[in-house]
Amino acid sequence: MSYRAFLHDYLILGRMKGGKMKRVIWSWALVVLLVATFPFASFLQAGADSPQGWFRQHVGAADDCSSVYAVDAQTAWAVGYNFAGSYDGFVARTIDGGNSWAVTRHPRYYFFDVFAVDESTSWAVGYNYSLGGIILKTTDGGASWENQVSGISMHIGGISGLSANTAWAVGYTGTSHQGTILKTSDGGGTWVEQNPGVAVNLYDVEAVDADTAWAVGEDSGYRGVILKTTDGGCTWTVQMTGVTDVLRGVSALDSETAIAVGMDGTILKTTDGGAVWNPLDARTNSHFFGVDMVDPDIAWVVGRNFEGGSMVGVIYKTLDGGNTWKTQGPTAQTYSLDKVSAVDPYVAWAVGYYGVIWHTVDGGGQATPQVWSYFPDNGYPGDEVVINGSDFGWEQGASYVKFGSYNATEYDLWTDGEIRCRVPAMPPGNVTIQVWTSYGRSLGVDFVVRVINPVINTIFPNFGVENTYVMVTITGANFWPGASVWLEKPGPWFVVGKNITVSEDHTVITCGFDLTRAPLGKYDVVVSNVDGGVGRKEKGFTVTNVCGYSGGAAMLAFALTVGLFSIASKSLARKRRKRQRAGSR
Repeated sequence: MSYRAFLHDYLILGRMKGGKMKRVIWSWALVVLLVATFPFASFLQAGADSPQGWFRQHVGAADDCSSVYAVDAQTAWAVGYNFAGSYDGFVARTIDGGNSWAVTRHPRYYFFDVFAVDESTSWAVGYNYSLGGIILKTTDGGASWENQVSGISMHIGGISGLSANTAWAVGYTGTSHQGTILKTSDGGGTWVEQNPGVAVNLYDVEAVDADTAWAVGEDSGYRGVILKTTDGGCTWTVQMTGVTDVLRGVSALDSETAIAVGMDGTILKTTDGGAVWNPLDARTNSHFFGVDMVDPDIAWVVGRNFEGGSMVGVIYKTLDGGNTWKTQGPTAQTYSLDKVSAVDPYVAWAVGYYGVIWHTVDGGGQATPQVWSYFPDNGYPGDEVVINGSDFGWEQGASYVKFGSYNATEYDLWTDGEIRCRVPAMPPGNVTIQVWTSYGRSLGVDFVVRVINPVINTIFPNFGVENTYVMVTITGANFWPGASVWLEKPGPWFVVGKNITVSEDHTVITCGFDLTRAPLGKYDVVVSNVDGGVGRKEKGFTVTNVCGYSGGAAMLAFALTVGLFSIASKSLARKRRKRQRAGSR
């Protein structure tokens, strides 16, 4: 039956035949509607469930992930090792975008890098204490591994290939700087050692074609070095960079364009084959270990920074060829990131310590805030601090600035590149300033909150009776948990406060004073914070006796009382003598 006949029978004749046919028509209409809307409904659901930014994936191993290589949006390989425990290495593969990872264990192997051709073929390189430098290859998706002979005893830290047949690997030895370069052109059947020409340790390599490759590392003076070959590795030439920091990663688009990264925020780029390496400023001193270029404009770099004595992983991305770099999350839950591998401007993986695997499918999401400079670097609570940077957001909204564990509550200005805020009421000491937005937090910068003395305004009650216990309330400012309170009188005499509590707004202290055997008189009230700040209210408290007198006033009252008793006694004695004389007459 033709489509036209189908419409004629079910739509035209059906209407004429009544209810049963109408129900059939409506049933078919419902089916058509469901079929037509299913793709759109699926798209909506997928969009709603699609994760944003960088999100965590679990490889199933708590070991350090040292490298990752993405083949496509669904396929990636990762390697690593357990340095502190079993000393086992692992290779992991995903073929479903990282939702699941198949892991194979290799006892006593340390894997440092991985290169994959497709979902079946991959190399993993590293070190074994018995075998020296190791090169393993699989052609069946990791079900079995061939241990290829490297012929060297050193650590193999990097590998980069062109196909299942051609690849380069580089190695390092430690303090002797006798690293080497290996190349295979037969799938790893033989690995031929090549001479770098200088004493170097080499940590990463990038193959461009059968003749061209770059390698990076450090020379015997612990200075960053870049080597390049244009003749298949027969000769390697040192390229001048003008930097001294050790280089740890390299990525190239072709024989002319490459980026190298290293310690202390070093990012270098060449667009002329390495004749000139231009430094790029990411406005950070983070140590970079991995880099991957997507195209001439887009690249990611990863590494770590030290914040408050702790290691924090960092991810930077450029969209303009390296002129500007934006930080991306995560930062809070990552100790260090060693490698990054991108499929395109949207899909990438980054790996690091403690089995960390991060994945993005939207280009890394929005940029996290970045602090470039701030002034001053110290101040009292209430002082203004000016913070300059990027990606703060044009409106503050729910974003905020954090001084240590205290949030700033007063803001004089908030723009995308500048914030003016006040140091919050908080204890003095060394803290870090961070800008927090809904897209993440900036790295911390150091700030010193200076010591500010407590201020005492009132004491209630401001007196107490000797030999009693009295509770008092002290109002003022800058009172901090752990503060000490005491009464002080020349002599010296001290009455130490007990059961001290400080209000959350740091303006009220309650405490008790035991006035047992405390001398009568005026006392200074003293509050001392744990940081050494001291506030004093001179003669702010009085110890009295039960009659309500204190010190000299009590003595004066006693003297007057004795005097009055003396006068009265004398008057009574005179009257008694007068009566006696009158009686004798």
